[in-house]
Amino acid sequence: MEVKNNEDEQAFEFDQGQDPEHENGWKRQEKPVLFRLLAFLVFLTFVVFVFLTTWPGLTLPSLDFIGQSIKLSQNPAVKQLKQSVVRLDVISKTDKTAGEQKSGTGFNISPKGVIVTNRHVLSNAVNIAVTFPNGKIYPAKKYKSSGSTDVAVIYLEAENLPFALVNTQGKVKIGDKVIIIGNPLRIGNVVMEGSVSAYLKVSGFPAPVFAIDAPIHPGNSGSPVFDENQQVVGIVFGSIHQKGSSKQQGVAIPVNEVAEFLH
Repeated sequence: MEVKNNEDEQAFEFDQGQDPEHENGWKRQEKPVLFRLLAFLVFLTFVVFVFLTTWPGLTLPSLDFIGQSIKLSQNPAVKQLKQSVVRLDVISKTDKTAGEQKSGTGFNISPKGVIVTNRHVLSNAVNIAVTFPNGKIYPAKKYKSSGSTDVAVIYLEAENLPFALVNTQGKVKIGDKVIIIGNPLRIGNVVMEGSVSAYLKVSGFPAPVFAIDAPIHPGNSGSPVFDENQQVVGIVFGSIHQKGSSKQQGVAIPVNEVAEFLH
């Protein structure tokens, strides 16, 4: 089923799947399984060593946030918040591609299904599937995207869905503690804790955005940022690196700046 949209947006790509030729190549090998496995591990170790020594500034992403997520998810309030955060599976099509699959995060703000995410997650979308934490999948009926901010809204046909409360009046301050829930690196419903570190002016955005001292990875696009009152105050849309540092910070759009567009 195709979804309706009135705008064309810039494409955003995620890493996808395995290479079928690589899989077939392994199947054609006739050496014993154990020997092949050992040979592969030796080869993989060599590749990683060469990669990291050739580009010492590049490192593999830390997965420490998974352990933190498990701890934070023990909180009953956090468990409740997670129910409104969804995974988006998108098929997009352009003149150059027959059909491209990508994924991201969104969150529901209505019992009837109003999903907030980023515009770039839905670029050129022809099919959108929305999956809630309970495993139920809903097709998007239509969506709209903002021409001035990286925000989009998906509309479902449903009833009694879990939803998040949105703080459209308040504004987070530097130093405020926040929680981000999303699907980074294709890992579902991950909870991260951080704090607001700064307000920034981004070219092309009509209002300042805020930086979050928390790990952000591909797949976090569209993640809600919750304040200490368990209300959404921001929408993650990217990450930045501080000058002269490898430290990564998330960047979020303040909800109060896009409140009218969300409804």
